[in-house]
Amino acid sequence: MDDKKRVGFLGALKNMFVGVAKPEAYYRNGRFGRMSSAMLITFIMSTLTYLVIFFIPYNQLFGGGRFADRIDRNMEDFSLTGDGFYYDGTFDWSDDENMSYIKIDTSKTKVDEAVARDLAADGGYRTVFIISADEILTYNSGRTQIIRCKDIYESLNETYGFKAVTKQDVINLINKLDTPVLVLAWVLQIIVGFVLTLFWSLLITVAGLIAASMKKIEVSFGTIYKSAIYIRLLWYFLMMVIATYIWPAKRTMGMLALFISVIYIFAAVSQYHKNNPDDDPQEDPAQVEQNDLAQEFSQYEQR
Repeated sequence: MDDKKRVGFLGALKNMFVGVAKPEAYYRNGRFGRMSSAMLITFIMSTLTYLVIFFIPYNQLFGGGRFADRIDRNMEDFSLTGDGFYYDGTFDWSDDENMSYIKIDTSKTKVDEAVARDLAADGGYRTVFIISADEILTYNSGRTQIIRCKDIYESLNETYGFKAVTKQDVINLINKLDTPVLVLAWVLQIIVGFVLTLFWSLLITVAGLIAASMKKIEVSFGTIYKSAIYIRLLWYFLMMVIATYIWPAKRTMGMLALFISVIYIFAAVSQYHKNNPDDDPQEDPAQVEQNDLAQEFSQYEQR
């Protein structure tokens, strides 16, 4: 196939992987591929990415009644009534990354803001919840909020007619809603991921335009933008899979994906124009394809 022919959907998908070894394939996608193909592949990759890094691991933890089962096994009986909140004993929990901490002690009626600040400072927690018989304190990045347990009960009682909310009520509710909530969260992640891909690709595009300017290469914004989309899609997917299953550092791996994408857009622009020095960035690939067909037809008539 002539280098000037358009790259179709399957060709663009193939080039997204070929580009790992031959970066100019990304530029070829941008130069000769359609934006509709880029958008469709962005949606597919966003769906796949958040299926792998969000839905599957969280479904294994919380879906299918697993979250309710963990609550049943790890928490003692509790209830929320008009008299306040009751928990049989005390409860302490923090997540694997030490980002959040929960402390329940209903032998006390009040919560102490100083205790929350000390817990956050000593454990490096961003968010701390302290629950007493009468109050729930939330401490998040230096900001504190206190909610009365009685206010929560009155709201539930007024809305749903609850006389009391017990551990079994919570378990039954979770069993009913866990999978639908996960699916909804997955759909929202797909939408947000789609938008973020377009946004971060703009930043990578700026890097690509700078690279082209430094090398005095004439390029179009649309070409670089489509190239950046394909680069970002693949490398973000790979880095997030590593962060989810191998090394739990999503922020670091996200920045690494951006850094690698910038390097690849530099390489894609340089490599393509080194191998195709006579390419006209303003020439419309669709028109080129039409001209090629017209030329072939003319040659056929001359025979």
